[in-house]
Amino acid sequence: MRRARAPATTRLRKWAFKVARTGTRTTGRRRQRARDAHGHRYVRKPENNDLASLKLFLDENGGDINSYVNSIEYSYNVVPQIFDGNTEDGVRQINPDTTFSAFGMGSGSSNALMSSMYSTDVFSEMMGNTAIVEEQYDVKAGRWPSAYNECVVVLTANGTVPDLVSYALGLRDHAVLEDMIDQFMNEEDVESPDDNLTFTYDEIMGVSLKMVPAADFYTCDEENKVWVDKTGDEEYMKGLVDAGEELKIVGIVQPRPDAKATALSMGIYYTPELTRHLIEQASETAIVQEQLNYPTIDVFNGKDFTEEEESGSDFSMENLFSIDEEALQNAFKFDESKLNMDTSALGEGCRRAICRRCRARCKCVEPGCDLRLQQRRHGR
Repeated sequence: MRRARAPATTRLRKWAFKVARTGTRTTGRRRQRARDAHGHRYVRKPENNDLASLKLFLDENGGDINSYVNSIEYSYNVVPQIFDGNTEDGVRQINPDTTFSAFGMGSGSSNALMSSMYSTDVFSEMMGNTAIVEEQYDVKAGRWPSAYNECVVVLTANGTVPDLVSYALGLRDHAVLEDMIDQFMNEEDVESPDDNLTFTYDEIMGVSLKMVPAADFYTCDEENKVWVDKTGDEEYMKGLVDAGEELKIVGIVQPRPDAKATALSMGIYYTPELTRHLIEQASETAIVQEQLNYPTIDVFNGKDFTEEEESGSDFSMENLFSIDEEALQNAFKFDESKLNMDTSALGEGCRRAICRRCRARCKCVEPGCDLRLQQRRHGR
C-alpha cells in the first residue's frame, strides 16, 4: 500500500526548516563553482581581509557580477573641506559644518552619536553611475556633474531650497542660524525667521565655493620637528581659501512627480571623482610622505605610537566627581525603632487567596475567615 505524499506546502515547510537548521547543501563541483562565483579564491579565509584583491575581482567582473548589479560603489573616509569662497567677512567653513562644534556636537564632535544627531552637513557623495538616478529627477537648470570639481543641488519635491542648504550657501544670513542654535542649546524659545525668500537658479549656481586640502591645515615646526595645526590662524586660513580650488554648482535637479522612489535626499552632491582626487592629492603632500616614511612616529607630536598607547590618556572620570560618603549615609539614614510591626497575624492565614469553586477572594488573614466558610459550604 503506497503512502500518500504530504501536500506540497507541507514539504516546502519541512525543507525550509531543514535548510534553516543545517544550511543549503552544495557538494562536489557545485560547491567549487559556488566558491569561484563568490570570489573565495581571492578571499580564502575570513581573517584575511584582502580588500585589494576583492576590489580587483569586482573590477574584472569576477563571477559575472556585472550581470547581477546596477552599480558597485566604494566608500572612503575622505571628507572634502569646503569653504565659502567669499572671505570678506571672515573664513566660514561649509563642509564639514562647524556650527555645532562650539557645543561639542555636530561634525566637529568626536562623539559619533552626537555628530549624527546634530549634523548640519548638506554635502554628500553621489553614486558614480548617474544613469540610475537621472530618470528619477527633472533637471531644472544646468546639468548633472561629471568632473571632480562639480556638484549638483537637489531640491525638495515641491521645488524649494532646503533651509540648511540656503544657510550653507550664504543665500540666507548664517548668523541667524547660529542665533537659533544658541536659543535651542539654552532651552529658550527658538525664533525662526518667517520670511519667504525666493532665489533664482542663477543665484544658486553663482555661489562661490572653495576647496582646501586637509593636509594644508598643518605646517611643519622645524625646531621641534612636528606638524602644527593652523586652523585657528584666521589670516593663514584666509590665504588658503582664497587660493583654494573652485567647486562649481553645475546643475539643479528636482524629484519627478511620478517618481516612486528617489535615491538622493535634499542637499548638495559631489562626484566620486572628487574623493579620488583628494586621495591622490593627499598622497603627494609633505606631511603624508613624512608619516609614510616614519610609520611608527606620530608626526603631530613626534612620539612613538607604541609609547602613546602604553601611556594612554590622563583623563579619568574619577577626576570629575568627588563623593562625600558621610553625607550620602546621612541622606539615607532611618530610625529603626520606628519599624514596629505586628507579626502575630502572619502565622496563620488562608492557604489560598481565591476559592477555587466560587472564585470569591479572601478579604482577611484570620483563621475562620469567609473564604474557609465558603470552602466548607462547597464540601472542601
